[in-house]
Amino acid sequence: MMTTASKTDDTIDPVPLDSDLDRILAILYNENVVHKKVWISSLVISNILLETHGLSIHWRSIDKLLNLNKEYVDRRKRNKRWEYYLLSAGIEKIMSNESSITLINPAEAMQATISLHSLFSKLKGIVCICDPYLDDATLEHIESVPKNVELKLLTKTIRDSGKLRRLLSAAKSDFNKFELRKTTTAPLHDRYIIDVSDMIILGTSINGFPKKQCFIVRTGDDIRRATKKTFDSIWSTSSQWP
Repeated sequence: MMTTASKTDDTIDPVPLDSDLDRILAILYNENVVHKKVWISSLVISNILLETHGLSIHWRSIDKLLNLNKEYVDRRKRNKRWEYYLLSAGIEKIMSNESSITLINPAEAMQATISLHSLFSKLKGIVCICDPYLDDATLEHIESVPKNVELKLLTKTIRDSGKLRRLLSAAKSDFNKFELRKTTTAPLHDRYIIDVSDMIILGTSINGFPKKQCFIVRTGDDIRRATKKTFDSIWSTSSQWP
């Protein structure tokens, strides 16, 4: 379950937080808001995380994450290095106590669909989706994902149809990069989504929304990293479809 921010003497401890993005935002909160310092470089953030909290995040990774999440920070380049200042959206995110678990209720089908599409609309960077069952309804939902991402869709069982192929052709044209692969050997069971900073486990296949009651669960960064390695391994041995 996602851990909420813990505060000590008005500062936020980044150690219990589950994602590198939240840890970075916590340091910016401490420096910008609590200590009233402005324009903190990625190198300084990296050093504080390591020297004060024992967390290793390279400054290049910090630049990459904050570049993909520009709504949370203002930034400028000085002496060939990016510096950052936390915006109100970043403060709201790091202070949020929102639960990491969302219940999808089939009795509220429209709200369930809106929740799924809202989740999809916030995905960034390289997006990996694993879902053992796929049909045209899957691709209709995936249309909510921002078109500037690189989308990797991994599945095992495909319900082929003319509509599915039309939607797949449109997705390949619309997205920055879109690839569908099918495994014939790996025992896919779990449904999950991984992007540059988050992992979300789905309690049902995407084409089952909003037909079944299920949970959407955000995981910690350690689970995200381990699962991404498994995804990449299966992806490398799977075949492009069709």
